[in-house]
Amino acid sequence: KMSKSLGNAISITDTAEDMYGKLMSIPDTRMCEYFDLLSAGDWEEERAEFDAFRRGQGDPLALKHRLANLIVTRIHGAAAARESAERFTRVVQRKQVPDEIREQALRIGAAGEIGLLDLLEQAGLIQSRGEGRRLVEQGAISIDGNRIADALQKFSAGSYLVRAGKRKFVRVLLEP
Repeated sequence: KMSKSLGNAISITDTAEDMYGKLMSIPDTRMCEYFDLLSAGDWEEERAEFDAFRRGQGDPLALKHRLANLIVTRIHGAAAARESAERFTRVVQRKQVPDEIREQALRIGAAGEIGLLDLLEQAGLIQSRGEGRRLVEQGAISIDGNRIADALQKFSAGSYLVRAGKRKFVRVLLEP
């Protein structure tokens, strides 16, 4: 089942990058079903590979890339699919920083520092403080390449590369 409540919904209004990433995160055990449902039966060329995959042979990652490329091309075009694949490979698989990162300036006020959860919230990386705490507990928040283990950590003025999860990046400039 694909649904918002299960957190595995892929919407036609998703950006090409989000759509590609969601398709790549499909569990291997469900990939054949997703391919069949989302490709509208347009996968005769891949049938032999899927049969081999079901027998425990083949490369599930390559098949996921094909599915993601097929669907993103259908919705957003071939150029967007190619760019999304390159970004996914660079950022998620190779764990590199993307070429283009959104930059945001934040004021830290009279206190001279800002808490991590406030920073994440103001930078638009989290929807709630609870989400921020969960991400910290899961080890999914890093600043300048260093994993953050304390949700109460404070930051003073400066420039920081903030990563939330696998694909959310922002360069934050904290100003007094």
